[in-house]
Amino acid sequence: MTLQSYFWPALGSLLVATGLSGLVGLERQLRHKNAGIRTIALVGFGACLFTLAGKYGFATGLGRGADMSRIAAQVVSGVGFLGAGLIFVHKDSVRGLTTAASIWVSAAIGVACGAGLEAISVAGTAVYFVLTFALPPLIKYLPDGSQNRAVTVDYIEHKGMLRKILLIASNLGFDAQILSSSRIEKTSPKQVRVAFRFTGRKKLDDLVADIGSIPGVETVVIEPVEEID
Repeated sequence: MTLQSYFWPALGSLLVATGLSGLVGLERQLRHKNAGIRTIALVGFGACLFTLAGKYGFATGLGRGADMSRIAAQVVSGVGFLGAGLIFVHKDSVRGLTTAASIWVSAAIGVACGAGLEAISVAGTAVYFVLTFALPPLIKYLPDGSQNRAVTVDYIEHKGMLRKILLIASNLGFDAQILSSSRIEKTSPKQVRVAFRFTGRKKLDDLVADIGSIPGVETVVIEPVEEID
């Protein structure tokens, strides 16, 4: 196999993989996520390059007969570690899952391009944008059970803390109802426990994450309203 016989097809695959992965990264960057155009485009480019190396680099000489799919399988494992680095847990809420999944998808796009499946890669990218742009507005109209769930917040007693919580809820489009309020005994500094019922079209987990990031908030727990006394 000569250089001329595979160079231009391989280069085309690399460009397609980089371009499609860059579009995925653009969507993440417009949403101000940790991984943007450069990171996700590099993942797609690298995945495609690995696949091309398995496709062409081991197709002749000592590599004849090698299982080229092994490289693609290792790409999946390697990207899994990269995506895991973007996921973090903060006070019972998880963030970064969608961005990690986007990196995983961009690697799949790169592998498909490297395997000569550019049309499938384009179709897969289109499906990605349907899932990220068209699906979320529809999900908002699905019942999520928030009417029957309460958010219990333990925070250090401080003037204005309750107002901060209610302001965050209002900014996210939630209506708030205080179900109960009490002081927590034998804590230093003194803490207050307030149970809320929040109603809105956005995900309750997003509100919980923002409340948990307020300085002085100790715990935020979602539980059934029936368990609130």
